[in-house]
Amino acid sequence: VFPELVDYAVDALRELGATVLIISGVGHNAPDLVVGYRGRNFLMEVKQPGEDLRPGQQDWHAAWQGEVNVVRSISDALECLR
Repeated sequence: VFPELVDYAVDALRELGATVLIISGVGHNAPDLVVGYRGRNFLMEVKQPGEDLRPGQQDWHAAWQGEVNVVRSISDALECLR
């Protein structure tokens, strides 16, 4: 996780009115953020542009029976909420 990118994404999401819980420290290849916005929840994995999910993260995403978003920019994060 790149803390500055996570911080920028969290700030932008909160400015939009979303609630954000940083869960990157949970481990087990879980995503970095849980975002609540307009009655919906979003899971977001924050990556640098061009960075791929690690194999364990790919497995986690494949096993998760809900939506998980990989975001590589603030605009990616904001787009998930639309």
